[in-house]
Amino acid sequence: MTYDSSDAAVGPDASSGDSSGVPGTLAVGATVASDSGSGTTLIIRGVLGRGSYGTTYRAERPDGTLVALKVLALREMRSWKALELFEREAKTLKSLSHPAIPSYVDWFVGPGG
Repeated sequence: MTYDSSDAAVGPDASSGDSSGVPGTLAVGATVASDSGSGTTLIIRGVLGRGSYGTTYRAERPDGTLVALKVLALREMRSWKALELFEREAKTLKSLSHPAIPSYVDWFVGPGG
């Protein structure tokens, strides 16, 4: 799921960490394309943070807008509840509109899908 982070506060950049050997991670400079039919593409610019079930990346849209890309790592899930919560978060973000909350942009399915 992708959020517009142009107005959102983000934590310290953790992009200095090398995640190239971690399964399911995206490399800095990698390009990802939307599966929603919108034609959205993103270039990964760094890692914003990692959690129990995934990673949040700083990414850039073709127009230069910076966004946060939240990736759920299915391999790390211990139950389907994590997927349910992830989907609920996306649905909630799609319905909200506030300057202090990142807006939902699009969804993607990663390699291995």
